[in-house]
Amino acid sequence: MTPPKPVSRWSMGVVALANMGAVGLIGAMNIHLLFFYTDVLGIAPYIMNTALMISQLWDIVNDPLAGHLTDITRSRWGRRRIYLLIGALPLGVTCALLWWAPAGLAEWKLFAWILFAYLLFDTFFTLTMVALNSLVAALSTDYDERSTLAAWASVGALIGYFLGAAGVPAVAHWWGNARTGFAGAGVALGVLATVGMLAAGVLLREPPVVVPREKMSLKTLLLPLRNKPFRSVLAGTSVARLAFTFMTAGMPYFVVHWMKDPGGVPKAMGFVMAMVGLFIPFWRWVIGRWDKGRAYAAGLSVTGLAMASLWLTPRGGGAAAWISLSVVGMGLAAHWVAPTALLPDAIDWDEHHSGQRRDGIHFGLFGLIDKIARTLGVLLLGWGLAAVGYRGGTPSEAALTGFRALFGPGMGLLLLIAAGFMARYPLDRLAHQRLRDAMRTRQSGFPPIEP
Repeated sequence: MTPPKPVSRWSMGVVALANMGAVGLIGAMNIHLLFFYTDVLGIAPYIMNTALMISQLWDIVNDPLAGHLTDITRSRWGRRRIYLLIGALPLGVTCALLWWAPAGLAEWKLFAWILFAYLLFDTFFTLTMVALNSLVAALSTDYDERSTLAAWASVGALIGYFLGAAGVPAVAHWWGNARTGFAGAGVALGVLATVGMLAAGVLLREPPVVVPREKMSLKTLLLPLRNKPFRSVLAGTSVARLAFTFMTAGMPYFVVHWMKDPGGVPKAMGFVMAMVGLFIPFWRWVIGRWDKGRAYAAGLSVTGLAMASLWLTPRGGGAAAWISLSVVGMGLAAHWVAPTALLPDAIDWDEHHSGQRRDGIHFGLFGLIDKIARTLGVLLLGWGLAAVGYRGGTPSEAALTGFRALFGPGMGLLLLIAAGFMARYPLDRLAHQRLRDAMRTRQSGFPPIEP
């Protein structure tokens, strides 16, 4: 088995561009889509909630389906690139449809438009993202080069998130008319996503692999759970994702009610994300000196301790709160790099034991669990607020104390639990090298080891 050539900086730039376009869509939708529909278009919230609830059910299950589809596909353009090439334009068009609802429609027609547009968008988004992640995972077999690829992808994703979060309202304000401004921003983001996916489909090269033989079934979709390193990554990242979602959704409550800064939420979020961007190269360096599992565990531990320290900050926040938030961002940067670098190594373990390269179902199941963790993070915040007696407006002292305990020490504990999972990750640098050596030996003439 001939290992892939070293990945060029040009190819890494293409990976960053594709991630920038894709994450730009998510940043815009997560932050601005609900406001656009309710406050700009005047759509009743129950219509939006119903449409999004139905679409979320499809969103949860389609990752493993897309993963298996990209694994078993045979085409002249490869297993992954074909979906980037055919899915790029529909992805951009369906994104534009989400932000370009026709004027004058009755409520039920608006409901149908939103539901139809979102289902189409989510289908093409999942298909292209699973294909992209699976393709990038196969670009290199080198332990450290995969970490560098992950860092480039993370920088692109971070820039994209800022474009989606800050660019959409800026364009709407510049346009003068909110409706057409938001629509124009949606079209621009769709174009960026289309260009990024097309660039990846055209310019990245897909190495030849053994195509899996399994037919579509629940057993097939759950095959990654037999992969011990993958289970370790899944456990650590899922707990971390739940905590990070709780933290993101809970940040406005902390900033407004404890730091006493009603207009400071964008500033606080932007500050944390800026720290993430600054420390992505640092964690890439740490991975190069240690290994991925320990580096990720260290980053989660730093973030967990920083979150716990928020309990000690004085009312009004002050310098102490900003110092804690800076350390949160510093540790959080590890989460932007490590999982993307860890998954290809875990998939190598599966390939060694099965003789087949199944990136798709691994990334598909990972995406499914990640979405469930995100949902649980938001639900946990809601349940937590209810449990401590939060009623909105000006919370009671007891409710605020209860929330702070959950937001700071509570999430800190969850992150330390996630760090514990990652500290036991079995594929360190030496173990991965032995695994790759065994795979090369097998490809030289020995039959694959069955799981």
